[in-house]
Amino acid sequence: MSQEDWVQEVDFVALAADVVSAYVANNSVPAADLAGLGAPKTVSRAKPEDLDRKLLEAVVHRFDGGPVGLDNVAAAIGEERETIEDVIEPYLIQQGYLQRTPRGRVATSAAFRHLGLIAPQGGNLLDEG
Repeated sequence: MSQEDWVQEVDFVALAADVVSAYVANNSVPAADLAGLGAPKTVSRAKPEDLDRKLLEAVVHRFDGGPVGLDNVAAAIGEERETIEDVIEPYLIQQGYLQRTPRGRVATSAAFRHLGLIAPQGGNLLDEG
């Protein structure tokens, strides 16, 4: 991919999403192309599954499983709220690990099991069986 192609691709992403988070930017450019732009050859990239786990661990450990508001989750994991809503949460919701409630995000008992933890009994935790 040439530098011009890369710039056009990022411009498209910026227009389409109206925001380019660090996650999107870091994962849209191959490391080889960054070297041509004068950037270091090794690039630290967060894998999508790393961000999924980071969000789940934040909800479970920092916020006792929830409910927790989106802005608090964003601050806790250092991601833009748009990235959380558009990239990370849909997968976690589809897998049954996270629920959006009127009071905020809640980790399900499946999330606790996925993290190798025992889900607390009672409280605010949504029981997913």
